[in-house]
Amino acid sequence: MKVVIIGNGPASLSAVEAIRKHDRDSKITVISKEREPAYTPCFLSRYLSGEIEKEKLFLRDSAFYSRNNVELLQGVSADGIETRQNRVILLDGRKMGYDKLLLAGGANPVIPNIPGIDGEGVYYFKTLSDAEKLKVSVHSGNRAVVIGGGFIGLEIAKGLSRLGLNVTIVEKEGGILPRMLDNEIARKVQGHLEEKGMVIYTGYGVKSIKRGGLKKKLKEVELDNGKSIPADVLVVAMGVKPNLDIIEGSSVRADTVVLVNERMQTNVENIFSAGDMAEVEIDGKRRVNPIHFHAVKTGEIAGANIAGIEKRLDAHVEDMNTVILFDLPVVSMGERWGEKTIIHERSDRTIKVYLQDGCINGIQMLGNRERGGVYFSCIMRKISFSDERHLLSPRFNYGLTYAGSLYGKTL
Repeated sequence: MKVVIIGNGPASLSAVEAIRKHDRDSKITVISKEREPAYTPCFLSRYLSGEIEKEKLFLRDSAFYSRNNVELLQGVSADGIETRQNRVILLDGRKMGYDKLLLAGGANPVIPNIPGIDGEGVYYFKTLSDAEKLKVSVHSGNRAVVIGGGFIGLEIAKGLSRLGLNVTIVEKEGGILPRMLDNEIARKVQGHLEEKGMVIYTGYGVKSIKRGGLKKKLKEVELDNGKSIPADVLVVAMGVKPNLDIIEGSSVRADTVVLVNERMQTNVENIFSAGDMAEVEIDGKRRVNPIHFHAVKTGEIAGANIAGIEKRLDAHVEDMNTVILFDLPVVSMGERWGEKTIIHERSDRTIKVYLQDGCINGIQMLGNRERGGVYFSCIMRKISFSDERHLLSPRFNYGLTYAGSLYGKTL
């Protein structure tokens, strides 16, 4: 059997390991448009700021591919697929046959339609190459504007601030981290960042990018409220969109993402998808979850099924995000709604819990991250609490809580 995997990220690596666990003989080819070994984009901002060395980004050692008998094509882009002929079309015109195909090409940054966005001084931040270009271009004292106050935007802002830049963040939603936090908790995080010297505008979009001189050098960022922000560097962090160009014109079913079942299988029997590209349907509910854990899990399931081992994703993986903003850990898990909300605030931490039908539906934490994994397990297991008050206690104990759920009382 010949397996072709498009993409070389966490989902791809996980799939390779799952295939090789059950099948040592099939040929595996990984197609990667990047020239670097597989790495985690989660730590790119730390590499940007100099907190970690480049080698710390890589997910596996250099011998991973040879050890698993994988042909790795680096700096090669897939341009399309021919599902009837079972072939991948490469950008250089070559065609590569397959028996089974895994689409794990990840996502591309959203490029906004803003006048003046194209040109010198504007950067995106999705790949290691992006981080390296930005790293060598900025200097202490530069004025940087980051468009997007989400997870990635704040990580970039932190990295630039550590390099000595004056940073302004622009977020069009009503608060920063809009997909992680409610407005109450977001305001606390914003206050923390402002104490660190950042300027933050929420509720405003960017109207245009102003340039000047013969070289059309970046000059100002104009907001839709008329305010102009001086800028030497502009970083766009407005989210990502799945890389669907490769399936354009094919019979693989997709809308904004590739649609797969619990086995990570598309509507084409021998084509699978995992990671940021895939939206999984379980019990009639569809969901895409662009986090590292989900990429690893779906890659593992896809790999097992490619190898002929039946494996399914039994339940959607709940949202789980952690970002450390200078000295403040910020954690968000699950949903941001519930029939009841409880909150506990101390000088060193804030915990907010959303409850639905006696179970934790979501949780947000600032400061102390202890028991974060415990709370996440409670969300995934849908554990019911007869007395939710002890959820906020520093002595909260999962074992006693789980036993209480079994015996119908709080122990």
